[in-house]
Amino acid sequence: AAIEATYLGLKTISMSQYYTPAIADDPFEAARHHGADTCRALLDTAPWRDTGYRTFYNVNFPPLSGASVKGTVAAPVGRTKGVRMTLSATKAPNGREYLMYGNGAPNKTAEPGTDARLALEGYITVTPLCADLTDREALDGLRTLFPQP
Repeated sequence: AAIEATYLGLKTISMSQYYTPAIADDPFEAARHHGADTCRALLDTAPWRDTGYRTFYNVNFPPLSGASVKGTVAAPVGRTKGVRMTLSATKAPNGREYLMYGNGAPNKTAEPGTDARLALEGYITVTPLCADLTDREALDGLRTLFPQP
């Protein structure tokens, strides 16, 4: 949805919630406490490339109380390695049901300094992204198999 909104020329912010039950009884508290201010700061002062494939932002919230958040940091995307993804039906604090994604090893395998690791360490992370997801190297190789007219 964030990428599609970006294609339409809208300033777009996607938000992700890391979930680790052992860290907080209410993993969404940090998002409720800091989410609006983080979005306002991005909308008001962040750099927004508005030509070509526009910039959009992803904000990751740690599963902590609002007061326990260590700060907000800019970070690149982190990738967890060797984990198994799962989906399970879960109930939110407001009683609504949703599907919770899990990966079995909450970001411990991500590189230090990346969004995944820093969120696990107690930070809100902000990552600038670009809507052009094309793998240019693979595209060049694929054109040998499927040449353009």
